[in-house]
Amino acid sequence: MRYTIPMMNCAIAVSFIVICVHLRESNEVEELRRLPPLGRSMRQEFFMKDDYIFLNHGSYGTYPRDVQKGLREYQERAERDPDLWFRKDLKPEHTKVREMLAEVINADAEDLVLVPNTTGGMNAIFRSLVFAAGERILHFNTVYGSMGSIIQYLVDYSNGAISKLVFNVTYPISNDVFLQQFETFLNETEDPEQPIRIALIDHITSVPGVVIPIERIIPLLKLRNITVVIDGAHAIGQVPIDVKALDPDYYITNCHKWLYAARGSAVLYVAKKHQPFVHPGFINAGYSQPAKLQDEFYWTGTMDFSPYMSIPAALQFRRDAGGEEMIMQYNHNLAYFGGKVLASAFKTEVLQYKNQIGSMVDVRLPVDNPDNPKLTNGWWVNEQLTKHPETFSPAYKHNGRWWVRVSAQIYNDLSDFEVCAKHFLAICNELNGSQNTTTDNDDNPNTESNVNSFAHVTLFKDN
Repeated sequence: MRYTIPMMNCAIAVSFIVICVHLRESNEVEELRRLPPLGRSMRQEFFMKDDYIFLNHGSYGTYPRDVQKGLREYQERAERDPDLWFRKDLKPEHTKVREMLAEVINADAEDLVLVPNTTGGMNAIFRSLVFAAGERILHFNTVYGSMGSIIQYLVDYSNGAISKLVFNVTYPISNDVFLQQFETFLNETEDPEQPIRIALIDHITSVPGVVIPIERIIPLLKLRNITVVIDGAHAIGQVPIDVKALDPDYYITNCHKWLYAARGSAVLYVAKKHQPFVHPGFINAGYSQPAKLQDEFYWTGTMDFSPYMSIPAALQFRRDAGGEEMIMQYNHNLAYFGGKVLASAFKTEVLQYKNQIGSMVDVRLPVDNPDNPKLTNGWWVNEQLTKHPETFSPAYKHNGRWWVRVSAQIYNDLSDFEVCAKHFLAICNELNGSQNTTTDNDDNPNTESNVNSFAHVTLFKDN
């Protein structure tokens, strides 16, 4: 089957620029560096190649030029006098970063430690636990691969003492139905002989890129005395986080993804009652029993601490760009309407409901035979990086269909989603056996209504 895409209505792009300029000028914050409006003009603040459309911020993140300056400053500072840096200056700077992050996620700085990434933090949590025979670990089928492996490792090395319990969720599904199914699952799997000791829940799943209603899930788990670990790898910078309101036992989030800090930098929250029992993945000279959280996690060995030190520059850049609310609102609405553009072009559908969209959107790809044996995640990677290198977004299979996860960022606008649509239409048309991959509007009878329906879009109001 041959798929075509309508041309973008230029009114959409114009509306982006006008609204961005208006809000930037009305945002009265002192001592801010004036940056370009949100949208494609913001690309000049980052390092992307001119001929590349970056729509995969979710996988690795990227940082702006201002953050690189901060990163280099601390790297040079360490090299100018290593003894002064490591023996005296590092610790107070390290503390300042934790205090800044504490304000962002509404937590006490003494409950936060810096780690290179969520995988390292999750290893510290789970490998510090002592399980009793029969206890179970709960996670969703959409768990991130590394986190699932950590749990499987514990099960494998327990000699049958512990097991895992998996809740299967199939999208699309509304939050209300999802929560009903989850509560039913908890009730049906309750077993005093095999209690659920701990649950690993994503704040935003990796694939699909769905915002999970953890504020409603955490109470369900705590009511059953289940320890709650939140994997917020994608959360900070993409959605608001209020640790004190959420009240998880553990929360970890990457700063090098959506917050614009350098790789690798992440922050781990540990509730006070658990701190005497949690040790870092690298046991070091600070080890003690009971554990002393700050002493053990602060120094896990000689390393380059500059990615952590880049966090203040990232936070300053976000203030300069308009602040947390503006960035999150822009990205959310761009993802929402961008998803509509893709679904219209593909003649398919968006996976998420609107309240499940942060800065990522997932759209079903127009694949005629989703069970084609050559289709693997690696095949999609190779097709994009070698044959269609103009952009990249990860494709994956869920519920028997192939989907693409597209990230929206302040350096993108809706015209980038049109490029993404053409990109995947070319791949899918080749895959489906079509030799004709033109994108004439005449071939799509719904072009006018579909495209013009976005002409009034406001990216800064969550309509």
